[in-house]
Amino acid sequence: ILGLHLLCRQLGGRGVFGLLGGCALLASMGFGGRLLVGHTFYFAGLCYLPLMLVALVKLRLRPTGRRIGALSILLALQFLTGHPQVFWNTVFGLGLFLTGLLFRPAPEVAWKRLPRLIAGLAGALLLSAGLSAIAWLPFLALIAEGNRQAPTLEFASFGCFGWEQAFGIVTDPPMSRIDWEHNYRLGFAWTVPGLVGLAMLRSTAMRALLFMGALAFWFSFGEQSGLFRACFELLPGASSFRVPARINVLPVLALTSAAAVFLSRPRPLPGVPWTGLATVGLLMAGLQAAYPFEGPPARIGMAEPVLALLLAAGTVYVWQRRSGWSSAIPPAALLLWLGLQIVELSGAHGRYGWLYSRKSVAGFTHEFPVVGQLREKQSSSPTDTPLRVMVPRILVPPNFGMRDGWTHVDSYTALFLRRPWDFLHSAAGVEPPALLNASLSQVFYRQPPFFTPNLSLNLALDPGTGSILVNANPVP
Repeated sequence: ILGLHLLCRQLGGRGVFGLLGGCALLASMGFGGRLLVGHTFYFAGLCYLPLMLVALVKLRLRPTGRRIGALSILLALQFLTGHPQVFWNTVFGLGLFLTGLLFRPAPEVAWKRLPRLIAGLAGALLLSAGLSAIAWLPFLALIAEGNRQAPTLEFASFGCFGWEQAFGIVTDPPMSRIDWEHNYRLGFAWTVPGLVGLAMLRSTAMRALLFMGALAFWFSFGEQSGLFRACFELLPGASSFRVPARINVLPVLALTSAAAVFLSRPRPLPGVPWTGLATVGLLMAGLQAAYPFEGPPARIGMAEPVLALLLAAGTVYVWQRRSGWSSAIPPAALLLWLGLQIVELSGAHGRYGWLYSRKSVAGFTHEFPVVGQLREKQSSSPTDTPLRVMVPRILVPPNFGMRDGWTHVDSYTALFLRRPWDFLHSAAGVEPPALLNASLSQVFYRQPPFFTPNLSLNLALDPGTGSILVNANPVP
C-alpha cells in the first residue's frame, strides 16, 4: 500500500488515491489472491514491485550511489523471499519501464546521462546479486540436480495466458473455473480509469506504464507471442521458468498506478484519445461475445459485467464533468466508485476463496478419508522412525505428514531431484511426464503396493481394494 502511494506521488499524483490504489492492488487476485492458496512468500515478493519502480524513477532522475544502493537492497530482499521467478519478472518489468521512460525523455534527463543510468542499474543488479548470494549460489547448485535440465519452448510456455482469459481482469472468465495462475481480477472500478490514464500518451509516466504493461501482457501468451520466443532464445532465465501468465502482475500494477495518478490529478493529463478508448471498449465487448460464459447460469451472465462497466465509466464521466478535475470530488461519485470496487473485489475473494481451497480442489467435503486409515496403521508398522508412505496426493496431501509423523515419497515441488525421479519412473516402467513434472506421474500409483523394495515403504495404498497395506518387513 505504501509502495503504490509513493509511486503515485512520484509519477505526479497526489491525495489519497495512491493509498486507495495500494488497497485495490493488495485485494486484486493477482496479488492478494495468492494468499488464498497459501503462496505467502510469493505474495511477499510481489509487494516489493511498486517500491522498485519508485527507486527506478529516482535513479533515472539522478543516478547517485545512495539510490543505486537502495534499489540493490530492494532487489536482494525480494530475491530472499524465496521465489526466483518473481525476481526475474521484476527485473524484466524494470527494464521495460525504464525503456518506456527513455522514449521521449523529460528535459531534466539529458541523453548524456544515459550511460550513467545504465551503469547504475547494472551496478544495482550486481550489488543485489552479492547481497543475496547466500540464497542463489546454493540454489544454482541444487537446480543442476533437478529434473528440468533440457527446457524446451513448449515446456517454458506451459501455463501461458489465453485470449479467453484476457477479460478475467474485470469479470469472471468464460470458463466456469479459473486457476490461480491465470486469475488477475482487478475489476472495472480500477481498470476503466486505468485505461484512461494509460491512454494519455503525452505523459512520460503513462507511456512508461503502458509500455511495461502491454509488453508484459504480450509476453504472457507464451509461444504464441513473438516477444516470448525472442526472450526464450536471447534473455538469460527466460527458458528456465514455466507459467508465463505470472508476469501479468505487471499489467495489473500498471493499470492500478495509472488509475491512481489519473484520478488524483487536479487537471486532466495531456492527450486523451477518446476514440481509442471507445475502440478498446468495443474490443472488450467483442471479446466477451466471442468467449461467452460457460459456467452455471446462476453464477454470472452478461448483466453483471455490463452493469459494472457502465457504473465505472459513468463514475469517471461524472468525475470529470462535475468536478472539472478539481480536488472537490462529488461525494456521490466517490461513494459509488468505492462501493463498486468493494463489491467487485470482495465478491471475487468470496467466490475464489472457496474454489481454491484444498477440499474444493480435491472434491472432498470432509476431512480426507485416507488420513484416518493411515493413523490406524501407524501403530502396527514395525519401525520407530517416521513412516514412509505412498498414497496419491489427491487423497492425502504430502505435507500432512508433518502433523501426523510420516513421510511421503512424492510431493508437489518445482525441484524434483533428477536421479530419484528417473529411478522411480524406471522402476515402475512408467514414462516420466514432460510438462507436469512437479510430482510423480499418476500412473505410478497404479502399480502393486511395495512393487520395489528399494523404496523402503511402510504403508502403501492398494489400488485394487482402496485399502492401506502395512509392509511387515521394510528394507532399512
